[in-house]
Amino acid sequence: PKNIRSNMRLTMVMTAENLQFADESFDFIYGNGILHHVEFIKVAGEIKRVLKKNGKAFFVEPLSYNPIIGVYRKIANRVRTVDEKPMSFGDIEMFCQGFAKSNHREFHLFTQLIFLWYFLGERVSPNRQRYWKKILIEGNHYSKIFNYLSKLDMIVLKYLQFLSLFCWNTVIMVQK
Repeated sequence: PKNIRSNMRLTMVMTAENLQFADESFDFIYGNGILHHVEFIKVAGEIKRVLKKNGKAFFVEPLSYNPIIGVYRKIANRVRTVDEKPMSFGDIEMFCQGFAKSNHREFHLFTQLIFLWYFLGERVSPNRQRYWKKILIEGNHYSKIFNYLSKLDMIVLKYLQFLSLFCWNTVIMVQK
Protein backbone atom coordinates (compact mmCIF):
# COMPACT_ATOMS: atom_id res chain seq x y z
CA PRO A 1 0.00 0.00 0.00
CA LYS A 2 1.14 3.52 -0.82
CA ASN A 3 0.47 5.08 2.57
CA ILE A 4 2.40 2.59 4.73
CA ARG A 5 5.83 3.84 5.82
CA SER A 6 8.64 1.44 6.46
CA ASN A 7 11.09 1.84 9.32
CA MET A 8 13.44 -0.68 7.77
CA ARG A 9 16.95 0.42 6.94
CA LEU A 10 19.00 -1.22 4.26
CA THR A 11 22.69 -1.46 5.03
CA MET A 12 25.22 -2.48 2.41
CA VAL A 13 28.95 -2.76 2.97
CA MET A 14 31.35 -2.40 0.04
CA THR A 15 34.49 -0.58 -0.99
CA ALA A 16 34.10 2.86 -2.51
CA GLU A 17 36.47 1.83 -5.34
CA ASN A 18 34.07 -0.93 -6.44
CA LEU A 19 30.47 0.15 -5.93
CA GLN A 20 27.99 -2.69 -6.38
CA PHE A 21 25.32 -0.61 -8.05
CA ALA A 22 24.12 -0.51 -11.64
CA ASP A 23 25.26 2.27 -13.96
CA GLU A 24 23.29 5.50 -13.60
CA SER A 25 21.56 4.45 -10.36
CA PHE A 26 21.65 7.72 -8.41
CA ASP A 27 20.60 11.34 -8.79
CA PHE A 28 22.52 12.36 -5.69
CA ILE A 29 25.49 11.03 -3.69
CA TYR A 30 26.85 12.40 -0.41
CA GLY A 31 29.98 11.41 1.47
CA ASN A 32 31.66 12.83 4.56
CA GLY A 33 35.30 12.08 5.31
CA ILE A 34 35.62 9.27 2.78
CA LEU A 35 37.85 10.38 -0.10
CA HIS A 36 40.93 11.00 2.04
CA HIS A 37 40.89 7.30 3.05
CA VAL A 38 40.51 5.71 -0.40
CA GLU A 39 42.00 5.69 -3.87
CA PHE A 40 39.98 8.76 -4.83
CA ILE A 41 40.74 8.53 -8.58
CA LYS A 42 39.11 5.08 -8.72
CA VAL A 43 36.26 6.35 -6.57
CA ALA A 44 35.72 9.27 -8.97
CA GLY A 45 35.26 6.77 -11.80
CA GLU A 46 32.75 4.80 -9.76
CA ILE A 47 30.86 7.94 -8.77
CA LYS A 48 30.67 9.02 -12.40
CA ARG A 49 29.49 5.54 -13.41
CA VAL A 50 26.65 5.30 -10.86
CA LEU A 51 25.42 8.89 -11.21
CA LYS A 52 22.53 9.54 -13.58
CA LYS A 53 22.91 12.22 -16.24
CA ASN A 54 23.10 15.62 -14.48
CA GLY A 55 23.39 13.80 -11.14
CA LYS A 56 25.46 15.46 -8.43
CA ALA A 57 27.79 14.20 -5.73
CA PHE A 58 29.00 16.16 -2.70
CA PHE A 59 31.89 15.27 -0.43
CA VAL A 60 33.12 16.97 2.75
CA GLU A 61 36.85 16.36 3.15
CA PRO A 62 39.75 17.65 5.26
CA LEU A 63 42.43 19.77 3.62
CA SER A 64 46.14 19.17 4.05
CA TYR A 65 47.49 22.72 4.41
CA ASN A 66 46.52 24.09 7.82
CA PRO A 67 49.40 24.10 10.34
CA ILE A 68 47.07 23.93 13.38
CA ILE A 69 45.31 20.86 12.04
CA GLY A 70 48.71 19.46 11.01
CA VAL A 71 49.88 19.62 14.64
CA TYR A 72 46.57 18.12 15.79
CA ARG A 73 47.04 15.21 13.37
CA LYS A 74 50.56 14.55 14.69
CA ILE A 75 49.42 14.68 18.33
CA ALA A 76 46.33 12.53 17.67
CA ASN A 77 48.47 9.76 16.21
CA ARG A 78 46.70 6.92 18.09
CA VAL A 79 43.30 7.70 16.56
CA ARG A 80 44.41 8.21 12.98
CA THR A 81 44.45 5.57 10.28
CA VAL A 82 47.47 4.67 8.16
CA ASP A 83 45.56 5.23 4.89
CA GLU A 84 44.51 8.76 5.82
CA LYS A 85 45.72 11.48 3.46
CA PRO A 86 44.00 14.89 3.73
CA MET A 87 43.21 16.40 0.33
CA SER A 88 45.29 18.99 -1.49
CA PHE A 89 43.87 21.29 -4.16
CA GLY A 90 45.75 19.15 -6.70
CA ASP A 91 43.96 16.06 -5.37
CA ILE A 92 40.62 17.83 -5.69
CA GLU A 93 41.44 18.83 -9.27
CA MET A 94 42.34 15.22 -10.13
CA PHE A 95 39.15 13.91 -8.49
CA CYS A 96 37.01 16.37 -10.48
CA GLN A 97 38.48 15.51 -13.89
CA GLY A 98 35.99 13.89 -16.22
CA PHE A 99 32.90 15.42 -14.67
CA ALA A 100 30.81 17.95 -16.62
CA LYS A 101 30.88 20.42 -13.73
CA SER A 102 32.76 20.69 -10.48
CA ASN A 103 33.67 23.14 -7.76
CA HIS A 104 34.80 23.23 -4.17
CA ARG A 105 34.35 25.61 -1.27
CA GLU A 106 36.45 25.70 1.85
CA PHE A 107 35.24 26.31 5.39
CA HIS A 108 36.35 26.13 9.05
CA LEU A 109 39.08 28.74 9.19
CA PHE A 110 38.57 30.49 12.54
CA THR A 111 36.20 27.85 13.91
CA GLN A 112 39.17 25.54 14.40
CA LEU A 113 40.27 27.83 17.23
CA ILE A 114 37.89 25.72 19.30
CA PHE A 115 40.44 22.88 18.84
CA LEU A 116 43.08 25.06 20.46
CA TRP A 117 40.70 25.70 23.35
CA TYR A 118 40.13 21.96 23.82
CA PHE A 119 43.86 21.31 23.90
CA LEU A 120 45.18 24.35 25.81
CA GLY A 121 42.15 25.44 27.85
CA GLU A 122 40.37 22.19 28.68
CA ARG A 123 43.48 19.99 28.41
CA VAL A 124 41.61 17.34 26.40
CA SER A 125 43.96 14.85 24.75
CA PRO A 126 43.15 14.40 21.04
CA ASN A 127 44.09 10.74 21.49
CA ARG A 128 41.34 10.27 24.06
CA GLN A 129 38.58 12.29 22.43
CA ARG A 130 38.15 13.24 18.80
CA TYR A 131 37.71 17.01 18.76
CA TRP A 132 35.25 17.03 15.87
CA LYS A 133 33.07 14.56 17.80
CA LYS A 134 33.32 16.76 20.89
CA ILE A 135 31.98 19.66 18.81
CA LEU A 136 29.01 17.52 17.77
CA ILE A 137 28.32 16.18 21.26
CA GLU A 138 28.72 19.51 23.09
CA GLY A 139 27.45 21.71 20.28
CA ASN A 140 24.99 23.65 22.43
CA HIS A 141 27.71 24.58 24.91
CA TYR A 142 29.88 26.12 22.18
CA SER A 143 27.14 27.35 19.84
CA LYS A 144 27.58 31.10 20.48
CA ILE A 145 31.32 31.15 19.89
CA PHE A 146 31.05 28.64 17.03
CA ASN A 147 28.40 30.76 15.27
CA TYR A 148 30.47 33.91 15.78
CA LEU A 149 33.61 32.24 14.38
CA SER A 150 31.58 30.79 11.51
CA LYS A 151 30.32 34.25 10.53
CA LEU A 152 33.87 35.56 10.77
CA ASP A 153 34.95 32.71 8.45
CA MET A 154 32.35 33.70 5.85
CA ILE A 155 33.27 37.39 5.91
CA VAL A 156 37.04 36.90 5.84
CA LEU A 157 36.97 34.17 3.17
CA LYS A 158 34.69 36.28 0.97
CA TYR A 159 37.29 39.06 0.78
CA LEU A 160 40.54 37.20 1.40
CA GLN A 161 40.03 34.05 -0.66
CA PHE A 162 43.71 33.06 -0.47
CA LEU A 163 43.09 32.19 3.20
CA SER A 164 40.90 29.27 2.08
CA LEU A 165 44.21 27.42 1.84
CA PHE A 166 44.26 27.35 5.66
CA CYS A 167 40.73 26.04 6.14
CA TRP A 168 40.21 22.70 7.80
CA ASN A 169 37.59 21.34 5.36
CA THR A 170 36.31 21.62 1.84
CA VAL A 171 33.02 20.68 0.17
CA ILE A 172 33.57 19.19 -3.27
CA MET A 173 30.70 19.11 -5.78
CA VAL A 174 30.84 17.12 -9.00
CA GLN A 175 28.11 16.80 -11.61
CA LYS A 176 27.86 14.25 -14.40
